[in-house]
Amino acid sequence: MRGTIIAWNGESGTIAAAEQRFEFDIKLWQGNVAPKPDMTVLLSLDGNTLTGLAPVAEGELAKEKMAQLGTQGVALAKIIGQDIGKDVAIAYGVFAIVALFLPFLSGNGFLAAQKITLAEIVSAGVLLVLLASASIAVPHFWKHKLAPLALCAPLLVTLLADIQAYRVFSSFNAGMDQLANALGEFSRPSPFSLSLGFYLAQLVAGYIAYRGVTRYLKNKA
Repeated sequence: MRGTIIAWNGESGTIAAAEQRFEFDIKLWQGNVAPKPDMTVLLSLDGNTLTGLAPVAEGELAKEKMAQLGTQGVALAKIIGQDIGKDVAIAYGVFAIVALFLPFLSGNGFLAAQKITLAEIVSAGVLLVLLASASIAVPHFWKHKLAPLALCAPLLVTLLADIQAYRVFSSFNAGMDQLANALGEFSRPSPFSLSLGFYLAQLVAGYIAYRGVTRYLKNKA
């Protein structure tokens, strides 16, 4: 049985466990550290008589807390998924994978080995992608008619990446134009091309935003 030390005066103390209270003195203590209030302890009992107690390791308590939080997190994720819709929940998962791992731009020629994800092309991209992914929970926690519009967050992050990609291509073309004016016309293939992640991001983020807007309009009506 586990309990919590609720009082300790240096020689004796009191433990609360299973809606009971047990008095103990230092002779029953089996730990390498001194007892203290709020410490979680493991009790040894002979019937209703306390025969010994020892502290529960902080590492063990931390593991149990993490496991508890993980279980609560899974339960909350299921509730949010049911609230927002299975299709939208799946789309959010796909968006996160696409934005963090699939190439948004791919290098050509001597840059062929270079792959740039959506999260990499945008400043603070990883943080923005994580925040956009977290927007799935907004309608669950914020009961307001505007809450469904939070589902537009993935699309906004995707549009930021689109703008940055446009700037990359524009900057290259401007440099090539200057070089062509100086040396004459020549073949100038683009160093980057749009990759699979670009098209998937537009599709998935656009779908999530569409579902958010339609939900907003439905609530408004």
